[in-house]
Amino acid sequence: MTNKTRIAETASKQSSSSKRSEIKPLTSLRGLAAFMVLLQHFSTTAQSYCVGYIPSLAPHGYMAVDFFFILSGFIMAYTYQNDFQSKGLQAYFPFLLKRIARVSPLGWVVTIAILAFGVTANLWGRSDLFINENAQNSGLGMDALINFLQIQGFLPLFNLNPPSWSISFEFGAYLLFPIYIYLIFNSRILLTLVLISGFAGLTAIAHEEPRLGLLGQSTGESIVRSLIEFALGLATYRLFRNRAIARSIGSDAATWSLSALCLALFALRVDLLLDLVFPLIVLSWARNEGTANRFLSAPIPYFLGTISFSIYLVHNMLRKPELEIVKHFTHGPLSVAWAVVFVVVGCLTVLPVATLSYYLVEHPGRDAINSLVRRTQRKLTFR
Repeated sequence: MTNKTRIAETASKQSSSSKRSEIKPLTSLRGLAAFMVLLQHFSTTAQSYCVGYIPSLAPHGYMAVDFFFILSGFIMAYTYQNDFQSKGLQAYFPFLLKRIARVSPLGWVVTIAILAFGVTANLWGRSDLFINENAQNSGLGMDALINFLQIQGFLPLFNLNPPSWSISFEFGAYLLFPIYIYLIFNSRILLTLVLISGFAGLTAIAHEEPRLGLLGQSTGESIVRSLIEFALGLATYRLFRNRAIARSIGSDAATWSLSALCLALFALRVDLLLDLVFPLIVLSWARNEGTANRFLSAPIPYFLGTISFSIYLVHNMLRKPELEIVKHFTHGPLSVAWAVVFVVVGCLTVLPVATLSYYLVEHPGRDAINSLVRRTQRKLTFR
């Protein structure tokens, strides 16, 4: 190995390490967002077996998924924008393969698990514990095919794992990634048009809903919303590269203030305003180098972010079975206090399952597909 090669490899490793360090707080934010989804969903489950009304432990926690799309757009630009700018469309196919390796293995295994558990539970007449009624009516063979192809978000009646709808929309954004790069990074005029169009699109979706809500639209509106949010994430990365702009928003005061505003908007349940604050949250935390950065770079929130995708995909199939266990040992609906306990305990039981999913499926599945792609590329090169 020549000195130039060693220097290049060392520089590449240092750059990779630096990038991991820079986005560590964003990984932790992804974990906190996933936990908000948990709280929202388990609160809904507990409410179905409670004598009174329980306040959601994560008001409008479904907006965490909107945050995922914005954060995903930012991280995709952060990771791949240079490749597309330097290699053009030659970077497209490797990009798609890496995204499939990152997302699909866990989705496939969770689909198999839901089918297996559902068929087993059907022996006792309780397949509904794992497979929703719409999916059962559509036929499991077609359900399996659609979920393995990762297009269940576009065909919700066939979706075996309701939270996984976002995977389909995410892949849609990946397919459009070169267009995003062209529109957002090549011209200020095009960037301005994208931002204006995005704001107009979100406003058009929200204005008919109470309190400017972003839930309950048609599948088409949900697709548009997610694609706009992904674009906002890429535009946020463009601001991130402008140090003069980003430095002013990356102070501890700005970061904590924006975070407090974000929590207030969650409590007030004003979805549109919350969605427009999310890019500022991402930019502020990405640029922060003070106490806020150290807080979210701590081991626990960072680990929560590391397993966040597993948390998101596996939690739904635990909700009904855990409620059935509670029903078996109780003689009637839960009091409000015990319902809240169920929510907290239910969320905590997801964490060990998600940890196993990450280490046994998500991480090795990603590595296996990436390794297969590298070996295939080498063989093609030698030919």
